[in-house]
Amino acid sequence: KKLQILLAVGILLLSLTHSFSQNSVEIPINAANDALSDFPDGSLADAGISEETMKTLEEDMKSYVRSGEMPGAEVLIISKGKRLYHKAVGWSDIEGQVPLQTNTIYSIKSMSKPITNTAVLMLSDQGKLSLDDKVLKYFPDFAGDERTTLRHLMSHRSGYNGLGNTANHENILDWTNALVREEMGAEFETYNYADFNFAVLGAIVEMVSGIPPEKYIEQHILEPLGMDDTYTNFDKNADWASRTSNRYRWWTDRLLLYWTPKVEQEWGFYPGAWGIWGTAGDYAKFLTMWMNGGEYKGKRYLKESTVKEAVSTHATQNNSSIYGLGWFVLDNSTQPFFGHGGIDGTRAMAYQNDDMIVITMTQARASGHLKALWYRLGMYGVVDMHPPFMTENTSTRTTISLSSPQEYTGEFMGNIEGQSGMAHMKIMLEGDQLMITIGRLGLATSDLFYLIPQGDDT
Repeated sequence: KKLQILLAVGILLLSLTHSFSQNSVEIPINAANDALSDFPDGSLADAGISEETMKTLEEDMKSYVRSGEMPGAEVLIISKGKRLYHKAVGWSDIEGQVPLQTNTIYSIKSMSKPITNTAVLMLSDQGKLSLDDKVLKYFPDFAGDERTTLRHLMSHRSGYNGLGNTANHENILDWTNALVREEMGAEFETYNYADFNFAVLGAIVEMVSGIPPEKYIEQHILEPLGMDDTYTNFDKNADWASRTSNRYRWWTDRLLLYWTPKVEQEWGFYPGAWGIWGTAGDYAKFLTMWMNGGEYKGKRYLKESTVKEAVSTHATQNNSSIYGLGWFVLDNSTQPFFGHGGIDGTRAMAYQNDDMIVITMTQARASGHLKALWYRLGMYGVVDMHPPFMTENTSTRTTISLSSPQEYTGEFMGNIEGQSGMAHMKIMLEGDQLMITIGRLGLATSDLFYLIPQGDDT
């Protein structure tokens, strides 16, 4: 433990003294370095996407790397089972100038939730548990609302909004037995995203199957799907450890290095809500199984009816579809989708009508790179113009003239709807583009939004 702390402090000091400006360095871009045999190559034109569009996106990504906002990013687009685009831009190690490769192994954090969720649904399909089971059935000391079922957990409607630290706990059962004794912090049956829910679901997988949730996931999901580059635990001595990316976080106005593959992961066991490491190509297999109604390469993993229920709306936010069972969803749209993201910079989306999967992978927590990248994907017509998970108020929009953009820059304090307390906001200018950083807990954990012009002169 002391060694890990010293290493972490060393990493932080190194990052504080390192300049992340890449203005004088050519930003690398790497095409797919493998066959990805499950997804033969297709043509962008078949999906109505031009080569020029993707080259423009690549230049955008390079600009984010040059500005020091993003270390690098990998983008994978699959349509109708064919790989249309797969490239990586930037670095997996900024300090060492190591170019990011396609199918790098990432900490996918909350993208683990749908995988844990799939394990629960498989057990339900087999009749070994029911989604209507009360949490009290598994945890007699549960301090939450006695009506709470597995469906409430899977849709973030349990009334819990926090999560205890995994430190000082030996395994998921020990940990969750302590968690469930805590009082609720939110309103029962109201959507409130919380890792607590999937920690408890992971523990229930072990209670029902008799093996730890990571073992069940490995044996029944990862291995059968051929997700050979996906792991439920990081080992710095493993052969694949060298393929993982450094992890960075946005701190006030720069990226700071906070983890390298020379350091073990921060948690000691698979916690259900996060904890999986994997590649874009592997997650595409998992998403394809879901897109195919629970079937992949002739093997059925879930009932079609189970999949349909899971990707339909079970929770709403601001009167809009937000979450199904284990997935962020939008099912009441002309372009419905389901998918999930991870706090360290990963996101995977499935668009059912277009039979398209879009996956973006990077390792930078709390910077605006991810939202900026998805806004660009929307602007260029690759995905829906309204990127997933955005909580912007779309009922009213303000357009401004950019003839004198500098007049809008500066630092401000203000209230944000749905947030408690004052927020620190900073409006900046990058070239001719305005950006706004909103620091909900101070700028250290801020989100960065690129403001998209609504016309040629606004």
